[in-house]
Amino acid sequence: MLKRHLLLALPLLSLATLVHADPLDIKTVPADSKWVLHLDADALTKTQTWKLLQPKLQQNPKFTEGVANLQKIFAARFPDDLHGITLFGPSFDQKLAVLVVSANVDQERLKTLLSVNESYSSQTISGNTVHGWIDKGKQMYGGFADGNRLVISQTADRVAAAMDTLAGKADFLKDDTLVGGDTKAGVIAYAAGSELAKLVAMKATNNPVISKMQSGWFSGSEDQAGAELKGHVIFADEKVAQNIIKSIEGIKAALSFNDSDDPKAALVADALNGLTATTAGKAVDLQWTLPTPLIGQFIEQRSPTTQPQ
Repeated sequence: MLKRHLLLALPLLSLATLVHADPLDIKTVPADSKWVLHLDADALTKTQTWKLLQPKLQQNPKFTEGVANLQKIFAARFPDDLHGITLFGPSFDQKLAVLVVSANVDQERLKTLLSVNESYSSQTISGNTVHGWIDKGKQMYGGFADGNRLVISQTADRVAAAMDTLAGKADFLKDDTLVGGDTKAGVIAYAAGSELAKLVAMKATNNPVISKMQSGWFSGSEDQAGAELKGHVIFADEKVAQNIIKSIEGIKAALSFNDSDDPKAALVADALNGLTATTAGKAVDLQWTLPTPLIGQFIEQRSPTTQPQ
């Protein structure tokens, strides 16, 4: 689901882990949005996790190649010129998803590059100039909003609607199920969604847990002790919520009694010790603390340099 926009965002998300970004400003998200994702890289770069992760990324050819390519296209100094990334949409239809990139880029250069493309088009929607082009067989649209923001979608009207919201001309998101989490400065990442069971109906996932979810939000931050992940999920009924708690406790218990010499299983067991889950009615609240040394061990395990030759 949303594969096209996520693929487009991946190199930008990688760069965002290096640079100054902004906390999520709900007033920039259209009122009809059913999901939102945001990354605040400024907060991330201050963490111990980033200090452990950065050297590994620099050893990744795909990461360094992505940075080089984006610098050529945008005529900007990456990572310094990238400030923030937000994704949102009025449904889980990938064609309606919108990507907003806040960056100091050469807008005139981008407009020129687009205009010489054979597939280029331009139209005005509610006073906003929306540019069109075809990228790898996909029709794409984009616009330049105030505050050095680049807005991209597969639907021209969604680009214009997002630009209206960014300009304060349209109402912004006020759904408590989406904005009930912590979005203040210091929160590294924020994700929220409503009507989540529709993902299963659209065959975007076969996960039975998601089929029982109604809405939820997740946030991630870090202090001197380590990373802290929080979540608040509303399920279809109280029984489902209680079963989720039982499942989590069962997994933790099973791993704690595992006598295997598998270091990966032992590491997961240690990590789950910091996970607590409680329920109130149909809601499940999650809080997961991951000490910095454990994070370092996970990163080392995932590093190609640590794999057997």
